[in-house]
Amino acid sequence: GISVPFGATAVACRLLALDEHQTWNALGLVFNRCGGSFQSNIDGTLAVRVIQGWVAQESLLSARHAQLGLTGPVNFLSGIYGYEHLYCHDHIPIADLLDELGSDYRLRNMAFKKYPSCAMTSGPTDAILGILKDYSLDPDDIVNITVTLPPYGHRLVGHDFKIGDNPTVDGQFCTQYCIANVLLRGNSRIQHFTADSVLDPEIEKYISRITVLADKDLDYRGHTATDMRVTTKDGKVYKRGMDVAPGFPGNSLTDEDHMQRFMDCMDFGAERIERSRIDAILSFIRNITAVEDVRALVPLLTEVPVE
Repeated sequence: GISVPFGATAVACRLLALDEHQTWNALGLVFNRCGGSFQSNIDGTLAVRVIQGWVAQESLLSARHAQLGLTGPVNFLSGIYGYEHLYCHDHIPIADLLDELGSDYRLRNMAFKKYPSCAMTSGPTDAILGILKDYSLDPDDIVNITVTLPPYGHRLVGHDFKIGDNPTVDGQFCTQYCIANVLLRGNSRIQHFTADSVLDPEIEKYISRITVLADKDLDYRGHTATDMRVTTKDGKVYKRGMDVAPGFPGNSLTDEDHMQRFMDCMDFGAERIERSRIDAILSFIRNITAVEDVRALVPLLTEVPVE
């Protein structure tokens, strides 16, 4: 939703040293320019890759425009066409959103992905990995997997697996594929979501065994709640459920989890970023509070020139 542009704009305003009046105008301007939607994710279009970039772009532009004197809607929060009515549908009072503003930093509740797919697939991915490991199951002995998600998660990633114009996005935003991938390859890594991996015909033999359902009762447990039921050829049933998917507030990732994701990124980008930079990148991040200019990180992450 537009709460992300609000946060990004606040950061842009701070960087540009805007005063209170300019900041308010910047927030009003970005409200005019941004509207969040997951339709690109569901449709499997490449716009999903640039949404965050557009947020950052519009946030900075709104801050710069406000700095130059352009005014935005003053009542963008509680006005008749403001955030409260347009996006919260009057269910969330603005007072609740502004409560403890400046003292309670909700950025600390940020979710970190444990796996390289949509965050709503983290629960099902973690569940099948846990069941396979805990019970030493052979994926080929599994005859049926039923996954239950809250309606929100089901709308986003519960649809049947199908290939469109962008196989990578199709795989990342489909619970069926994410589970089938674990059954086929035993893990969930970036390389498993390349077009070649998603198009691998071997994945189809597992897709048909996976059913994804929606249950509004899971809403009471949390928007990332997951229940999984696995049935094997001998009739045994294995279950796993969670109220909070890994990486979300209340089920934080461990340092080891973060390092595994980092190394997965480095492994996947090995042809573009020199492996010798890993120690330098990690050292920079661990000591970032003492860094005088954060831009010094950019050269460490810059792609190696192709000769």
